[in-house]
Amino acid sequence: MNFYYASSINGFKPHDINNINKKIITHLKQYGLVLNEDLLEEEGNKERTPEHMNAEVHNQYMEWLKKCDIVIAEVSIPSLGVGYEIGRAMEDGKPVLCLFHESDEKLTAMIKGCDALHCTEYKSSEEALQIIDNFIKRNDEDTKKVKSVKEINSESVQNLITGK
Repeated sequence: MNFYYASSINGFKPHDINNINKKIITHLKQYGLVLNEDLLEEEGNKERTPEHMNAEVHNQYMEWLKKCDIVIAEVSIPSLGVGYEIGRAMEDGKPVLCLFHESDEKLTAMIKGCDALHCTEYKSSEEALQIIDNFIKRNDEDTKKVKSVKEINSESVQNLITGK
């Protein structure tokens, strides 16, 4: 299974978000590949992306987003980039889990009010990991159902073609 992990990597961090990000990415690796694992390397990097590289960075992240099966987003800290990534994931029909820490400001209604997103508050990193496990399990089962329907449809189409 391929994952895309989104989290604010710049700006004020009211709780230990860097530690939580590392734990979540490490945890996701037990299920598969975290396509944008380099997020950990960018955290805390106060240098801006050089102007001539903006399109390259954007395009690489959008390619990873298209290839992923599930998006996990830590949305405790407002971030234009994370909001953009969530919107693009929704356009592509990706399941998106938005996690937010109980100590943070009220989550924006634009995220929390969207029925297509699964938004859950957590108190500890352990609780966040349990929420992720449940989300992956539920979506993995849904993916298997969709694949089996596609296989049935493919077989039906093949039967129509061959006249069986």
